[in-house]
Amino acid sequence: MKKLAFAVLILSIPQAIASADCFDGIYFGGGFGYYSADDIAQNISYNEEVSINASRVIGTVLFGSGKTANARPLYLGGEILLDFAKTHRSNVVLRGQNVRIRDNGLAPSFGIRFGYAAREVGTLFFGRVGFAHRKITLDSGVDSLLKTSKLIPTLGIGIEKALYDKCTFRFDLEYATQRNKNNGIYKLECGHSVSTRLMIIYNTKF
Repeated sequence: MKKLAFAVLILSIPQAIASADCFDGIYFGGGFGYYSADDIAQNISYNEEVSINASRVIGTVLFGSGKTANARPLYLGGEILLDFAKTHRSNVVLRGQNVRIRDNGLAPSFGIRFGYAAREVGTLFFGRVGFAHRKITLDSGVDSLLKTSKLIPTLGIGIEKALYDKCTFRFDLEYATQRNKNNGIYKLECGHSVSTRLMIIYNTKF
């Protein structure tokens, strides 16, 4: 009898998860991931440049809201994310001058999520479009030589899986376009970047 009861319990867990509308409502969560990008500093007059790898492990927190259509398994929502890590600093030599490139560790972003909610298996397949704020600085160690701080377009895809009634697990992959700035003497560029994230999310129903 105990074995039969245990088997019934195991078989009932997927059904409980599948029947939960765990993608509808206000949600928050966090996790970790990896940010991959190259930063480039250039002396325009002498056409000399140096490149550094600014890739690093990141932490992530997020807050958002979404809703699945009643008649169709289509999902729409919006969210705010904050990636955080230690600021990446690299000392390099550019045209005989010691300079430092700093890639800021805080990177807020926001986006619109849309996708397909497969309720029978408790899974959401989604895409996301939005903007992220990135900041990199070139300085001499004392004086700031050039800084770029702007919103850049992002494009993401991911999959979210129900764990329990109000808890989901998400894998997220996001691409951001490059950004650059020059002041006639120096040019500073952050190349195309890719961020991957693994997150646990808790959902509060509407």
